[in-house]
Amino acid sequence: MGSKEVLMSQSGPNEQPEKRMESPVEVGHLIVPKSPSLSADAVEYTFRAHVEHVFTDFGCADTGIVDYASDLCSGFVRTEDAFNEKTPSGQTVWSITQLASLADASASDPEKCYLRSKNVGDVILFFNGFYPDGLKKFYDRTHEQLLDYKELAVTYFRRAARASSDLAFELECGLRSPSAGERIVPAPVLKRVSDNFDFMSYCLHEVSGSFRGN
Repeated sequence: MGSKEVLMSQSGPNEQPEKRMESPVEVGHLIVPKSPSLSADAVEYTFRAHVEHVFTDFGCADTGIVDYASDLCSGFVRTEDAFNEKTPSGQTVWSITQLASLADASASDPEKCYLRSKNVGDVILFFNGFYPDGLKKFYDRTHEQLLDYKELAVTYFRRAARASSDLAFELECGLRSPSAGERIVPAPVLKRVSDNFDFMSYCLHEVSGSFRGN
């Protein structure tokens, strides 16, 4: 489904603040609601509920996109899952240029290419929509001031889609077993994510506002 096929209503989503939420706590650059009465699973459920409400309220009937956005947000609750690339010295990779370079270096391995290309797109999509000021954290001053982050995200989502197709073929032929616990997103869903980058960013911004009471 192309970006023109995703409909947006003229009115914004009805805000439904969570009664049990207390003051937020910053984890990296993600504002996560803090409440002693909420478990990690409950926070994840809350994210999913907000995402589904906002996306459907703006006319998105594509369950693949809604599920993808829900997984993206709930995955970023656990920062170790979102920022899991390390340098040889064991430091977390924060630069978009470095993340992209790792993905480029994995082109010959469909599984690594899929994971790392998708990660580049995910990081940009999430921060562009949910916490756009956080993108400044990723600036590599020698390379990144002039980067078009949207174009970069779209490019790497499409690379991830191609790698997903390759993995699906290898899995079907019994040539490869997926990594434990890793769910491969189908190529058509990743293509629709890339086609609807602006819409998804807008909706994620609305999800962010619903958490912060904006």
